[in-house]
Amino acid sequence: DAEEFVTIVKLLSTLRSMQTLVARQDIVNMIINQCNLDEGWNGVDTDRLSLVATYMGHAMSLLSKNVHSTKFVVFMLDYVIEHIDKLPLSSDDKLDLFRVLAEMCPYSTEFDRPKERLGKLFNVLMTFLPEPPLETEPGTNDVTPDFQFSFIECLMYTLHQLSRKYPDFLIAEENEERVKDFRLRLRYLYRGASSYTTQLKNFLNGKTEGAADEQDEQKKTRLIAYKICSNVQVMIRDLCRSPPSFKSNVILSWKPTEELKRSLSETDGSATTNKNGVGTNNATNTAASNPANKRARPEKPLYRPPSGAQAGGQKN
Repeated sequence: DAEEFVTIVKLLSTLRSMQTLVARQDIVNMIINQCNLDEGWNGVDTDRLSLVATYMGHAMSLLSKNVHSTKFVVFMLDYVIEHIDKLPLSSDDKLDLFRVLAEMCPYSTEFDRPKERLGKLFNVLMTFLPEPPLETEPGTNDVTPDFQFSFIECLMYTLHQLSRKYPDFLIAEENEERVKDFRLRLRYLYRGASSYTTQLKNFLNGKTEGAADEQDEQKKTRLIAYKICSNVQVMIRDLCRSPPSFKSNVILSWKPTEELKRSLSETDGSATTNKNGVGTNNATNTAASNPANKRARPEKPLYRPPSGAQAGGQKN
């Protein structure tokens, strides 16, 4: 029974005797066995996928540099990410799947067939990056780009983390044309994100009208939106270097708000823009989230950027 298993995992995770490295690895192995990851996934059974994602969430607090998530990450890359967009799930549920993958990646070790698996991830990310309009096209200044920042943050973070282990992927000769297109789209995304972070920072620093509770909710939503855009900008600067760099660390936007407030004062998405349209600011970001923190499921409004010539809507 799934509920009983989750209860057992929660209980074991709190026992003092289970805080050793070996004990935590044993619990993670138990979760892996319960997920039957070696059986793969048929691409349509959403109930099983939801159960696996739930188990992965409970494994999160047990992971560390010595307790690894590799089998979970490989399962997601092999069987899941290509199908998520086609599944009859809500936007929140789809986003949760991308988020659990993103959170797992820092604890993954190297795996087999990296070109194939990173290639799948790269292709999925590309579907979320709109092509920049041609300057010769009439009315290009009025085009509203479709920047799905909440999803882009997860996928870009996953690629950024895994590419640390396989830095040759983005500079491989066979990927040259794809990466060229990738960077054009990243620069276009960077310009849009820069515009949004400026507007959001003005909102955060200004006064809002309405009841206190409503103001707090607006500020919380805008703070998360600001952090999403800021994270995306930081990673774009890394990915657009030649060769790409993967040194920057970010706090994922759905982490507790207090972490976001601290990082807001330490990381600013705004930066001086070079001739390629990508910021050159090398500001250091706060370290990634504490692996001892259990994966939370906070409120997660999908970021809807302001509409207009420089704005994109969030597709649900």
